Amino acid sequence: MIAGLDPIPIQELRISSCPKVWLVDGYLDDLQSLTPIRGEVTAEHQGDMLSVKGDIETVVNLSCDRCLNSFNQQLGFTEQELIWIRETYPNPNPKGITSFKELRFTLPDSMVEIIDPSKEFDPERWIFEHLNLRLEPINLCGSNCPGPTNLSSPKANQNIKHTSHSSENFDPRWSTLKKLIA
Repeated sequence: MIAGLDPIPIQELRISSCPKVWLVDGYLDDLQSLTPIRGEVTAEHQGDMLSVKGDIETVVNLSCDRCLNSFNQQLGFTEQELIWIRETYPNPNPKGITSFKELRFTLPDSMVEIIDPSKEFDPERWIFEHLNLRLEPINLCGSNCPGPTNLSSPKANQNIKHTSHSSENFDPRWSTLKKLIA
């Protein structure tokens, strides 16, 4: 948990005449980073919307999904988001609507999240979610990634021969595989 990033009730933001600003400098429990997460988050109540702005950066250590080597990646974002303040999403299918063409429900532009006015805004959770959205689903160390270990190399063959079982305990169903690695 980053010190000073305490959640703030939406009602407190509504009453405040100025935006709430959090200076960020620390580590998140749920995101292992090499450097402290640094930056700034601002939240401002704007009637039926919560405007949240953030400028955050850090460095994380990842493992390449292709060669399994570790590598460092800079991770950060500059983001502005509008969050709709209301208890629930409007009913997308009000009574009397019989077809999809009659449905006229749309969220205001760029608002896909809602926050209950009786709840609180958690800047630490907001930072965590936005940093995780920037992580690639497949981690590659770079365009020069050597790829998986080549099984035809002499070193790999030594390891395989060293760990293989003697021929008397050999299961014949593995014979094709043995031909490939021999």
